[in-house]
Amino acid sequence: MTETNEPGPFLDQLNEYLTEMVDCVFSNGGTLDKFIGDSVMAVYGNPTSRGEKEDAMAAVTTAMNMRAQLEELNRKWDFEGKSSFNIGIGIHHGDVMAGDIGSAHRKEFGIIGDTVNTTARIESLTKELKVDILITDAVYELVKDHLEADHLGLKYVKGRAKPVDVYSLKGIKEMDV
Repeated sequence: MTETNEPGPFLDQLNEYLTEMVDCVFSNGGTLDKFIGDSVMAVYGNPTSRGEKEDAMAAVTTAMNMRAQLEELNRKWDFEGKSSFNIGIGIHHGDVMAGDIGSAHRKEFGIIGDTVNTTARIESLTKELKVDILITDAVYELVKDHLEADHLGLKYVKGRAKPVDVYSLKGIKEMDV
């Protein structure tokens, strides 16, 4: 998109998108880890956890909120004659290492580890599978009673010897209160 759009207006549109996506993260108790280009990296349960199931459900709810918010933004941008955006979200669950990462010249708080790498690979897999939100079996098992999801099976991802079991997230079930 940067090839076909003017820098100023495109940056304004990108910042509008990122603001809305970060608002979705914050409204569900997530922590913004960093921006990676046009991507938002968020973590749940760090620095404090509400419990594995609650953290996983917060991440899933954030993804659904992001999907809905992007649909609204794309309608608005279509009306304004702007390009639409697509989204690819990967959600995984596991342990991470958190702390200051960098050099003697510049450090940033961040998270690293196999869980982070797998999540990034799952996000990349959304393009190949032509879905917007993928969750791993680790997430699915924690919150499956609340989800509508299609099982897509075991998929090999870059950097992992074993395949990862993934689900396409369709929605969140209405629950009786």
